[in-house]
Parts: sequence; structure tokens; C-alpha cells
Amino acid sequence: MAHLLDHSSMQLKDKNVTSGWERFLSMLVAFGNAVLAFFRSLVPKSDYMPKLFSPSAPTYFTARRRDPATIITNKWAAVDAGANFDEIDDKTALAIAENRATETVSIRSFVEARCPTMKKEYVPTWWLRNGHANTVYCIMGDFTNKDVVNYQRSLLRMPDGGTIGLDFTPPSWERTVDPKMPIIVILHGLSGGSFESYIRDILSTACAPREEGGLGYRACVMNFRGCAGIPLTSAQLYSGCYLDDLRATLLYLRQEYPEAPLLGMGFSLGANLLLKYVEVEGENCRLRSATVLGCPWDLCLNSNQLENRWFYRNVYAKALGGNLVYLLKMHLPTLAKLAPTNATPHIQQILKMRAPTLKDFDHHVTCHMGGRGADFPIASGMDYYRISSGHDQVHRIKIPFLALNASDDPIVAEIPYADIARSTHVVQLVTDFGGHLGWFEGGRQKDERFGRGFHHPPMRWVRKPVLEWLQATGEDLIAEEFDKLGNKSGSESLKPKLRRAVRGDGPAVDREGEWYYEEGRPEVGFKFLVRAKKAVPKPMM
Repeated sequence: MAHLLDHSSMQLKDKNVTSGWERFLSMLVAFGNAVLAFFRSLVPKSDYMPKLFSPSAPTYFTARRRDPATIITNKWAAVDAGANFDEIDDKTALAIAENRATETVSIRSFVEARCPTMKKEYVPTWWLRNGHANTVYCIMGDFTNKDVVNYQRSLLRMPDGGTIGLDFTPPSWERTVDPKMPIIVILHGLSGGSFESYIRDILSTACAPREEGGLGYRACVMNFRGCAGIPLTSAQLYSGCYLDDLRATLLYLRQEYPEAPLLGMGFSLGANLLLKYVEVEGENCRLRSATVLGCPWDLCLNSNQLENRWFYRNVYAKALGGNLVYLLKMHLPTLAKLAPTNATPHIQQILKMRAPTLKDFDHHVTCHMGGRGADFPIASGMDYYRISSGHDQVHRIKIPFLALNASDDPIVAEIPYADIARSTHVVQLVTDFGGHLGWFEGGRQKDERFGRGFHHPPMRWVRKPVLEWLQATGEDLIAEEFDKLGNKSGSESLKPKLRRAVRGDGPAVDREGEWYYEEGRPEVGFKFLVRAKKAVPKPMM
């Protein structure tokens, strides 16, 4: 009995302590809300409204309507097929009516009608109200157990002997996805990978089943050479201007999923690479649409800002350079086994530097190991930035293209508004807050899942407009207008023309598999290596 009483008193004591702790947190949150309300009163309401910029002379294209009248019509069409009107939700009605009414739209009207979040306020978390805070929290915040996404990895060998990793979700053992469902093709940021929180934040919903509130899509994250546990099997890394690895990835996806629309998405450096791809490919682009978040646009201006301001140089430039040096050091044992190249003395030089900046690394390493072909090696870091920048070529984009930037992004010095106005398919969404890949909001609601007395961490606002865009371009665009661009060889199938390699023609056919090249492009090819049978392990870095 005494033991039970002692146990009861301990429970009561714990409860009292917990209540006091929760009262303290509640008071702290109340104070924070009061401070937030005060600061909100000082900021004009228009500063919370995202701003949309679009072409002055846009191209018009055809899309399926999605207004309420169309939904009701689709419901009655389902009733005619034997369904119960009251049991059909709007999402089902949209999915079952492939012959929905169509309309001719510009890129701006397409976005405004289908992405309502872009016309609503974005109010940042009260303690993340500037670009530096948003950016640092994106890096330092603990998102380990948030938006958990399982991947199944496939490896592709490139013609030069390099290897890239494609992480697919959902894995084949979780559920089967209709082969016609859209595939989100994702390019991560500098030294990142599929594990990044900004990627999982979107894919956790985009690739969830529709009955659970998701889009039901498939996604493929292209992990760059040497990133996210991908072995370095050649003396080439990655860069913001080398496109053949991305071309090979899209070639492989089009072969494996010939009926699935491919929706491109890039973050930071991956955004720059995706931008360059859709510009260079033009009407040969294999993507139906593309969206970029935190796109750096003009890399020369960004570098000048990072190098010439004391705070930016010592915080951002050195942190980015340090991450790349760390990645390089991970692969030094592999590089030591390869034949010396013109990059070897530059690698030795960068390893001797005490705290190299991003520009230092790009000058010594990326300019020599970031690709092959006519552009490489590149003379200097600034020449590399000039070649990689795509801000002045957006007029070459021929597919629906959405860019999202925050005006307080410390990494992006300038957004090319004038060039976007001269484009035909590009729409730019700009928020006054958000930093670099942050866009956090909320963070006040209590949630017991994150621990007793803890309050829900900030969520990313940007997930909502991106999901609306993905659904709109994946389901409402008339496929023939954009899917045909990358398939000029024929209209019967979206499957690309591939040419099998023969002995003496580039890399030899061997026992592990066969090489495939895009017809007319001998530099673009792949060999499928392996597909994992278990989830991709979390990276050590």
C-alpha cells in the first residue's frame, strides 16, 4: 500500500511539474504572439502578399477547366456511368472526367485559377522574420523525424564511367503507382541529396495516396555524382552547367515510364541546373513543366555579394565552401586510385587552404572536375558562373515554368524581372520573407507528438503553392501540347529512340548490362546497374 501511495504521489508531483512547465511555455508563446502582433502592425499588409510577375506577351495554351460548374458536370457524367452523385468527391470527379471542358490560357491566368495560395498572405514565423534567420533554421533545424519519406535507389552508369543515383518514392514494396501518374523529377541543392528536408516536405504529400490527402504521384530524386552516398567512380563531380547527367536521367525515365508526364523541380543549385536544361533544350525538352525554388539566377552577382561583404563571406561563402571540401575529402581514397588529371594540382591546392570559400572551391575544383566537353576545363570561377547563369536566357523556355524566390534571400542577389517579362512561359512568385529555401510559418500550436509540453515546429508555407502547381500541370495541361516537344520522332509513343551500343562504339557491352544512347546524341547515354531492394539509408553527413 505504501508503495502504491508513493507511486501515486510521484505521479501527482510529475503532473504538477508538467503543468507548471506547460504554463511557462504557454506564457512564453503568448508573449511571442504579442510581439508578433506588434511587429505585424508595423509591416504594411501588402508586404505579406506574394507578388506575381509574368510575361508581357505570353504564349497561350490549352488546359482543362477546373471551375465548380465543370466539377458538377463531371459528377453527372459519373452518375451516367452508374455512380452515386453524393458519394463522388471533387477530386474523384476531376479524375474520372478526361473530357473536361477546355480553355485557352496564358501562364499567369493558368496559375491564378489553379494555385489560390499564391494570392494569399505568407506570414513568417515570428522569430524567423528575416532572410538570415529563415536560411539558418533551414540548415540547423532538426527535421529528422518530420516528413519521413522512404526511397528505393537505382544506379545508372554514365558514358564517362561516372555514377548517379535515382531515389524513387514510393518504393515498390510500399504500394503500386499507376504507370500513367506524373513523375516529379527533383534536383537537389549544393552537396545535398534526397534526404534534404525541403525535398521531403513536398514529397511527403505529393507522393502520398489520394485517399490520404496526397496527389498519388511518383517522384525521382536525381542524386548528383558523389552526393548522398553515391560512389564516385570517375574523376568528374557535378556542376551548375553540366547537363548530360540530367539528360540521361530523363532518357531513362521516359524509357521506363513512357506514359507518365515528367514534372521537373529544382532547389538552389538544382534549380539552376534545371533552368539551364529547359533553356538549352527549348522545344526538345522532355518535361511537361518545371518549377524552381531559390533559383540563383545570376551566379556572378551572387558571387560578388558573397565575396565582397564581410558577413556573407565569413558565414555563407565559407560554409558553402567547407561543405564542398568535406564532400571532396570523402572521395579522396577513390580519386587516389584514378590516373592523375589536370585537376590533381588544384585539389592539392584547395586542401591546403584554411577556410576556402565557395568561389575558391569552384575555381580550383569545379572548373576542372565539374563536367566534360567543350566548356571544360573552365579558366576561372567567374567564367564558370558566367557560363552557368541562366537569367538572360529565360525567353528560350517553351514549357510552363514557375519560379519561387524570397526577396530577402541572402544567397540570391537579384531576380531578373525584365527578362521574365520578355519570356513567354515563365511566371515568377516573390515573397518578401522566406530566406533561402525557408518560407517557414506557424510554430505555435501544441503537438504532443513532438514531446510533452513542446510546441509544433514551424511548417513550410511553400509546400502549398508547389503542390497546387504540380497538380495543375500534372492533370490540367493538355498533354499533346507539351509532351510532344521532347518526342518529335513520332506520335504513337512517348518512348524515346534508343540505340544499343556495340563493341568498339563507346563503352563496351559487358556482362552487367547494356549501354543505351539517345539517337543522334552519342554523349547522352546510360547503363542500368542495380535497383535496391530496401530503403535508402540515411547519409552520414
